[in-house]
This record gives sequence, structure tokens and C-alpha cells, in this order.
Amino acid sequence: MDRAAEAGLQALLQAAAGAFGAEQVSVCAMLHDRPLIEADPGPFAVQAQWQHRGRQQIYPASVCKMVYLAALAAFEADGRLVLDDEDHRAVKAMIGISSNDATTYLLGRLTGAFDGPMLDEAALELWVTARHQVQDWLESLNLPALEGVYLIHSTYEDSPYGRARQARQVRPGNQLSAQACAAMLHDILRGALPGRDWMAGHLSRDWQRSAGPDPEGDQIAGFLTDGIPASFRVWSKAGHTSWTRHDVAAFSAPDGRSATLAVMTEGPAAAAHTGTLPAFARAFIAEAFG
Repeated sequence: MDRAAEAGLQALLQAAAGAFGAEQVSVCAMLHDRPLIEADPGPFAVQAQWQHRGRQQIYPASVCKMVYLAALAAFEADGRLVLDDEDHRAVKAMIGISSNDATTYLLGRLTGAFDGPMLDEAALELWVTARHQVQDWLESLNLPALEGVYLIHSTYEDSPYGRARQARQVRPGNQLSAQACAAMLHDILRGALPGRDWMAGHLSRDWQRSAGPDPEGDQIAGFLTDGIPASFRVWSKAGHTSWTRHDVAAFSAPDGRSATLAVMTEGPAAAAHTGTLPAFARAFIAEAFG
């Protein structure tokens, strides 16, 4: 695995051609004998891993939507929320096409703190406290890989407005690490969190790979899945802004061998480069799977 991950990182940097360096890349990688969705290899903490800046906290862009998906399943399992047809429609859009509107709606459903006009100081503090419920749930999992993670905000096309903008002025922005991304996808697919089959169905990227050129909410082109052979099954969630390009993916080969990769890049050059993440995946798979 070490050789495969190192080959992936070198391929990514070669594709970048000096536009950005290793200090702007974070990676967490794991290999397994069988698909996570079929055979639980145990907790993330006991897995052999390769990391490069894996604990570095980075703005996650739309990768945070994978965590909000897990929170929805957990809150429903705990009886804190009953998902209705509109919620399911929003989940499909949040994960399938990475809809920011759906994410904002669902974060309101999770916390009761919906977006709206600006608030006075006291009301804003109550609103932010309510928004903290997903973060509180993450902390309750007591997973070392999630140390330093912070998620209370939604994602937006251009900017948050009203109370959502105020919240970013009084609280830190969203933060995730490559290690945390890999740990969350690992626990989702191995069934350590409620709703594994439901979440895996949404995270499956196979439908988008066969949707033809330029599918809506494309999370293939320019991301890890772009470098994964068509014969592999893939579960993933990508994120992209003017400053970031990320992807976390679990994939399994026809022979059952599998891997989990989280690759996060930051800076305008990294965000704009569509060849780096696919290059990582191709080199990693060539070395690890032959």
C-alpha cells in the first residue's frame, strides 16, 4: 500500500507540473482484501493506513454532505427525526448532484435552525447553538480520526446570506481532514453507522459513470472516479470550489479487492486542475491492483 499511495502522490504532483506542491495535498489511503460493504474489517483506527498531511484540517467544500447524510441516518435511527418524501428527494439531490439548496434544507431539518433573515445577537447565539447538533453528534462518536473536525454550516452557490452569513462571522468555517473523510466513509460502508444500505445507495457513483457526457452535478470528471476502471464499483463524494478540489472514494475490483482514498487539494491552482485527482487514482490502482 505504501508504494501505491506514494506512486499516487507522485503522479498527482507530476500532473500538477509545478502549479502547486505537496504541501497543498492531503491524503489518507487504505487497502482491503474484500469490499467494505460485504465484509467488515473492523474500526478505522486498527486499519493499516498511509497518510500525507492526513490530519490537516481543510475547508471540505461539498464533501461535508457525506457527513450530513450520515447524521440524517443516525438522527432517524435515534428517533430525533422522521424523514419524509421531501427529505428523501433532497437527500438524492444533495449526494447525487451535490445540490447546495438541498443541503441547506436538510441541515435545517437536522437542527431546526433554518436559513433566514439576520438575527440580533441573542437570537443568533440560540440559532448557532441549534446548528451545532451535527457537530455534537460527531463528537459523541468518540472517534480519534474526527479530532479537530468542525461542521455546522451549509454550502452555497456564491455566498451565505442573512443569519447563515452571521454564523460564519461568529464561528469557524467548516473543517474536515483527509483522515476524517476516509474514516467516515469507512464506517458508513462497513455498517458501523445506522442506515448503511440506504447511504451506500446514495453514495454509489456507478449511475453517474454511465449517464453520458457532462452529467448534472458531475462528480466524475476531474475527480478520483475519473481514474478508476469502469469495471470497479465506486462509492464517493467529491467537493470543488475556487480554492479546493477534493474526493473521498471507496472502490472494489471485480476480484473483490478494495480500497478507500481521500485526497484533498487546496489553493486556486489545485482547484482549477482537473487532471491531478484522476492521476492519483490511476497510479494508485496500477501499483496496488496490478
